[in-house]
Amino acid sequence: MFAGVFLAINGGGHHDPVGPDPVDPVDPVELVYPRDLVETTPSQWSYAGGDLGSLGVTDSKTPVTEEDMVLAWSVTGVMDAGTNIWKVPSSPLCVDDKVYYYKGEDCTLHCCDVSTGADMAVVKCESAGVYTMPMAYGDGKIFVAAYVQPDSGGSYSILKAFDAETLEPLFVGTPVGGQDVQWFMSYYDGKVFMGTYQGGFECFSSEDKDSSRPDEVSEPLWAIQSDGFCNEIPAFFGDFCVIVKRGFKEGGATALMIRADTGETVDSIQFDREFSSSGPTFYEGRVYFPLMRATDRSMTAEEIEELGQNTPEHLAIRSYEVSSDGFVLSSERFWESECELGGTQCMAVIWNDVIYIGGGGKTMGTDEPFWIIDIAEDGSMKTKSVFWELQTKGTAAITTAYSTAENGYAVYIYLMEYGHVNPGEAADSANGYSEIYVIRDSKYGSELLFTLRPEPANFCWQSFCISKDGHLLVKNDSTLFCFGVGSDYTPEDVEASIDRFIAMSDEGNVNMRDFQRILSRYDGLSESGKAAVGNYQDLMDMCFTVTLRADSGDVRIQAPKGALIEFPDVPVPADKVLTGWRRGLEDWEPYKTVVDRDTILDTVFADAVHVTVSDGQTLRVAEGSVLPYINDPSRDGYAFDG
Repeated sequence: MFAGVFLAINGGGHHDPVGPDPVDPVDPVELVYPRDLVETTPSQWSYAGGDLGSLGVTDSKTPVTEEDMVLAWSVTGVMDAGTNIWKVPSSPLCVDDKVYYYKGEDCTLHCCDVSTGADMAVVKCESAGVYTMPMAYGDGKIFVAAYVQPDSGGSYSILKAFDAETLEPLFVGTPVGGQDVQWFMSYYDGKVFMGTYQGGFECFSSEDKDSSRPDEVSEPLWAIQSDGFCNEIPAFFGDFCVIVKRGFKEGGATALMIRADTGETVDSIQFDREFSSSGPTFYEGRVYFPLMRATDRSMTAEEIEELGQNTPEHLAIRSYEVSSDGFVLSSERFWESECELGGTQCMAVIWNDVIYIGGGGKTMGTDEPFWIIDIAEDGSMKTKSVFWELQTKGTAAITTAYSTAENGYAVYIYLMEYGHVNPGEAADSANGYSEIYVIRDSKYGSELLFTLRPEPANFCWQSFCISKDGHLLVKNDSTLFCFGVGSDYTPEDVEASIDRFIAMSDEGNVNMRDFQRILSRYDGLSESGKAAVGNYQDLMDMCFTVTLRADSGDVRIQAPKGALIEFPDVPVPADKVLTGWRRGLEDWEPYKTVVDRDTILDTVFADAVHVTVSDGQTLRVAEGSVLPYINDPSRDGYAFDG
């Protein structure tokens, strides 16, 4: 996956530049070229959490006053929670000036204009009713996880891929058992990741291998069986990802560190009577796990399973450093909520060493409030602020657009509470309302700016989506709302972002995604606008060049001092497998080694071996490595047994 905008490929030594049919005149060797990826620019909101490298964070200029929260458009559906009928619009995605959402009323996928809501393309996409259709964008495609409930019984989810411009169907995945995908799915580096509520977690290639067939069936690259996953987005770093099994039937959640390409489990942690209804977050060399911790530590796992949702729990967060061997257990840091009856189904949004996280975690919500938590240099966590009145099931969405050193690096936070039953109704009534909360947080403190109740009113367990131009989109249980009028970046905005980035860097906090967002905004200016950004050279002056010595020529990445970077795919000789990069005698670990000077990195190869399995599938793996996931072959009348 590309690390930044400044990336160039140059011929090195006797090697030819990368081309469609490269030939090395000195040492002829077949080169294996990875598929070119269509990269999402850093300011998109291309899945439910926004940016996989900076979860829940944008630099878009959003409305920050109640007067600016102008309703641009909305889409309402039909819901009956009592009968589990959800013919409603889904939570959206934002890509450039487009919004994508699913409409349960007529089972259609929509691509519309973010400013007006006017449809640009619509396609039929059959699915049983779900709370909200899980969707993701990447590689020029929209992916949805349709839900199927056959008349014969059981249920499963199916990946469906569509062209992002035309919504033309491209391919489908094999069924993933275990009910529906609860809310989150994600795209990363040519792969789509999804886990079902009571079943497995699977990874599919995003490639449309047969463009002539819209019904082409894609097998998973790898799969993991489990008792289920909920609101699960993996934490990605280097070649690895981390996912978390719910653990409700296993005495506690289990975190798995996996090689993202192969599905090989590198390491795992099982938590003791701490359960998961959300995913992990990677931040500066650590993975953070929001968990629901049983507060009565004398209870057995069997007693907890019997009580189910009535188990007394609250939010706890554990974090660990990671290495190529797995989780560094000795580095564990722990934080625990003061709420007696809580829990969470939110992911941890982290920016500038601060965690933003809410509650939820049970069908009717919990008493868990919204927490703002400081992270110290050693990874320890300490409560900074708490909003007891804000009980939300949504993951926070924040903007850094107005953040400066002078205002204490203030961010604006957007959440919608789970809600309240209407006055005079029973406590378990399905009729209620919820309000939008807008909060400002800085190093000087946290404050609620205003609340807003959108109509038609309903409960809400969704999160905000923020467009590149600052529109705010959120869905309650019945209606998708879009607020704001949109706002482009000016040269003054880019200049202010650079000032803030340099000031934070001087304080030792360098965020590569912030750097990428600034470059994206700068590149979007006219030539005269770029010339008006007076401090752009100051930003360039703090950068170093990391040179990757690849067989096809040198690849150069420009990054600021102190940043963690990701590497692009590079051509690999057919008889080799790329296993890493090395600076001199030192291994470079992209999830923990920071850029500190101009650097040359050499490839580390292992010999490739080819393994053919009985169904004719051929695997190309590094000699001495663990075999990747292999699809079980099928034969009528037989069950596969190894």
